[in-house]
Amino acid sequence: MSPSARELAFSAAGALAGIAAMLALQRALLTGSRAVTLAMQQSEEDQGEITRGRAKHDMTPSQLARRQAADPLISLMLDLLDRLSLTEACAVAEDLIAEHLEAAQREDAPPTELSTLAPRQPLRVLVSNEFGRLWQPLHLREALIDYDNEATLPPARCLKAHVTCRQYVPATFRELRNICNLAQALCSRVFVVGGQCNYLARCRAEGGVATLYMVPPSEWRLPEMERWRPQQLQRLLDVAQRALLDGAARTACAARMHMADKVKLVRKERAVGVLYEAEEHRAELQTHAMLDELAVHARQAVREEQRTNAALRSMPFCAFNGGRDVFVDVGSKDLGIASLQRIVGATPQSTLHMGDQFTQTGNDLLARRACGTLWVDSPEETAVLLRYMLRMRAKG
Repeated sequence: MSPSARELAFSAAGALAGIAAMLALQRALLTGSRAVTLAMQQSEEDQGEITRGRAKHDMTPSQLARRQAADPLISLMLDLLDRLSLTEACAVAEDLIAEHLEAAQREDAPPTELSTLAPRQPLRVLVSNEFGRLWQPLHLREALIDYDNEATLPPARCLKAHVTCRQYVPATFRELRNICNLAQALCSRVFVVGGQCNYLARCRAEGGVATLYMVPPSEWRLPEMERWRPQQLQRLLDVAQRALLDGAARTACAARMHMADKVKLVRKERAVGVLYEAEEHRAELQTHAMLDELAVHARQAVREEQRTNAALRSMPFCAFNGGRDVFVDVGSKDLGIASLQRIVGATPQSTLHMGDQFTQTGNDLLARRACGTLWVDSPEETAVLLRYMLRMRAKG
């Protein structure tokens, strides 16, 4: 569907406003700290617009420029750039933040150099409990090196940024924002839980490259998970495997679609499943229903075994339709979430799980035992909800 003339005019106006705002901010940087200070002197109404997250397209170019300069971390960088190079500014800002956070742990600590800058808006929120405060040291030196040399973020999509090579043109707001974002990412704790609750990896950035490292089970597994015995695990998986293969051959729906000839068995340490590898693509609803049938068939077989085998009775499992496969995993997603909560010190009240499989044959349903949940249908929906939550958090 082609955009209307009104939509095109709206997009063009927004683009022009963004360009004008960027030029205004650059002019402020080039003319010295007085211009930057004047740009940050806002009326109470303008400050309210910032807190409420007013849309960029609803702002004049000057309002957008003021909003950009009012970010507390960017504002600190701008002040330092009045007298230092970008490399020096990142180093000084990193040291100021580290010193302040270290002093904040001591009740008798004297005022830090960063706190002496804080009475000015917007820097004061860096050392207060308001939205925008600092939570951890920021590796701004490393972030600058990564941004300068890696074509990972705009405007460095095709060429390396080389922002430190410029002598006369200062770093733009977008460049400063990306450097600060990278610094935040470097210190974030990013974990990946796999197999419902059977694997936990931690993501670390090294030289601009994100790498996953497996966390030793002894550091995160719950006590009940440690009580699962290997022979019990394998017995449960043996039952599930037989049920999956039998179901693919014998259930009415699967037999009618000749499913047995179109599945591939996959056996893992703590999971077993079948991949549906049919070359022809039947109606999506028909394929989904067939895989649902198989997931329920396997679930019933495992539950029947648990009723007659006391050793397996308390062992949780998850039988689910993955869209193009059916798997039975030892454990469940609520245990995976509880394990992650334990390692990061989170509570159910402060945890929100997003998933796309909340049906009776999905693997997200049991997450509701551990925390609140959001049912999404695509990565795009996830992004919309995350942006919404960030706006709500900004409003306080």
